[in-house]
Amino acid sequence: MKKLLTTILISAIGTMYGQQEGLLSQFMYNGILLNPAAAGSQPYWTASATYRKQWLNFDGTPTTQFISVEGPWKGKKVGLGGSVINDVIGVSKRTDVDAFYAYHLRVGKGYLSMGLRGGISHYSSRLTELTVWDAGDANFGADVQGKIIPNAGAGLYFYLENFTA
Repeated sequence: MKKLLTTILISAIGTMYGQQEGLLSQFMYNGILLNPAAAGSQPYWTASATYRKQWLNFDGTPTTQFISVEGPWKGKKVGLGGSVINDVIGVSKRTDVDAFYAYHLRVGKGYLSMGLRGGISHYSSRLTELTVWDAGDANFGADVQGKIIPNAGAGLYFYLENFTA
């Protein structure tokens, strides 16, 4: 069994890809940006919208727009949420649409929340506009137009009613 789990883990790692998350700095106001288990951890629904443009008056600077809504469902046991992030960096543009689900379990005086995130990304990049040193590099020979990429995530979050860290 141990060999089977090791083989599955190594196979999964070989097919995973890293990603660039949207460039935002207001994580304390929107926990689902970092952890889907934060959905519904407050006793009220919240909605937020954020706009960030870094390094004004320069071409290709990182620009990010973010809209989210999240809150409790069925009392304190379930948290739901959703978000849309539009991120432009240089020649690349990515739009993410995500849904969040969290289950909150009472543990002593606090709560342990287990969360899932699922969604899709729409990615495009104008690679042919870049200046490259190796003109024969096939990676930069064609633009990426409207590639759809699935996203998934999971997280754990422990919090107290009057204190979060």
